[in-house]
Amino acid sequence: MPVRHGLLGLALLWATLCAAQARAIPIIQFEFLGSGQVFSPTDAVAMRGRVTNVSADESLTSAVQSGGFINLSGLAIFDNYVERFPPGFQLAPPGVVNLAPGASLDWTIATWDPWPITGSPGDPVEPGTYVLPLDNFQVGFFVAAGQDSFSVIAREDNASAFEWRVQRPAGVAAPGAAWLILSGLLALSVRRKNR
Repeated sequence: MPVRHGLLGLALLWATLCAAQARAIPIIQFEFLGSGQVFSPTDAVAMRGRVTNVSADESLTSAVQSGGFINLSGLAIFDNYVERFPPGFQLAPPGVVNLAPGASLDWTIATWDPWPITGSPGDPVEPGTYVLPLDNFQVGFFVAAGQDSFSVIAREDNASAFEWRVQRPAGVAAPGAAWLILSGLLALSVRRKNR
């Protein structure tokens, strides 16, 4: 009798494993939106993302954000910007996500406000290029469906880093500067005539 129950248990385990292996999980792809923009030293920067279901047949249904991360340590972003609260970081689209094959969803991951580590909120940041490497960011989803629950991490096959450039605005001559130059030239002209 125990052998029969043991065989029955193995058969059930085998059937469960085969069913789990046969389950197709949707393929979700991630990319940053708006990379490569140019900002002034006091501008806020919005980092946006897009997830797309690139599966031929499988939908992502009733998924919630899970397993995502963002790592800013050692990056110039960390020393010059702070994420705006609320909402802070949104590592995946907020709420429950449903994506049919071919469907996409865009969202704001974070809005960065200038705050240099040696300054105050709103102070200008240093000009240069700021980069969030793709390796420092990940989007993940979890679908709770009883025994068919699964997690999926968004693939980043065709994505690239999120970066932006900060430039000082082109200099504009102050009205007083032109007056100062003209009065200096006039003074030189009068002095030359008096010699």
